[in-house]
Amino acid sequence: MSENDKITEETANDTLPAEVETDLAEQETDVMPAEPEEEEIAPEDVKIFGMPRHVFHWTAIGAAGGYILAGVVGIIGEQLPGSLFETISGKTNATVWAVVVGAIGYFFSSRAYKKRKAAEESKENTEQL
Repeated sequence: MSENDKITEETANDTLPAEVETDLAEQETDVMPAEPEEEEIAPEDVKIFGMPRHVFHWTAIGAAGGYILAGVVGIIGEQLPGSLFETISGKTNATVWAVVVGAIGYFFSSRAYKKRKAAEESKENTEQL
């Protein structure tokens, strides 16, 4: 017999019968603690940086729009020297535009969110009566 035949014969003798393997698998599942089930959160109730998801998205869109608006004002200011656009773009920077327009996005979206929540609560209250 060659060495390879001896190794395969030894490993064949070392394997467990199928019944014992299934018993071991069942014991392992019995010993493992059950994973706690997570509560499902409605998509509109997800909070990002402490803001509802809808409000965060509109704030981010407002900030991005502020950067775009700053760029457009700067380009127009370069094309029209001596105009109001040149004065505005020279006295402000893009971050100011992003913060202001982002705040506007936050304000309007938070108002809409509060109105939607109030409407949902009043609907639930009328259904309970």
